Amino acid sequence: METATVSNSETENCSGDVSPAANAPTREKLTESIWFWGYLFSTAALIILFVMQSKISSRQNDEQRNFQARQQTYENVTRPDNPTNVTQKTVHTVTTTPLFIVLGITFSVSWVMLCRQRFFKRNNIVIEPTSSATHLSN
Repeated sequence: METATVSNSETENCSGDVSPAANAPTREKLTESIWFWGYLFSTAALIILFVMQSKISSRQNDEQRNFQARQQTYENVTRPDNPTNVTQKTVHTVTTTPLFIVLGITFSVSWVMLCRQRFFKRNNIVIEPTSSATHLSN
């Protein structure tokens, strides 16, 4: 059986020296950023909430109607002289607006921070002390 040795052609040239590209700082993966995941999940949640909004509102209407019917029945049992007013207009007590607001803020902040982290990242500048600086500190 033969064994083969493989050299990495990106990091070594023919003379065996390491190329400058190998010493270049590597960029962290996009999936390692918490802002990416916040952006991804808030986007998915906003899309799902937007698509499901009609179903959520119809279910909330049914729940509100059932609550008002139970409340009216309780009032009729406890106070028989009370005239029934069944044709009241239902008022939504629970809406999806706070969810849209929270997810919209999460979406916006995550997007801004992800863009700031990926595109507007400043390179760290290392300042080496000079010989005069070490002389002054002694």
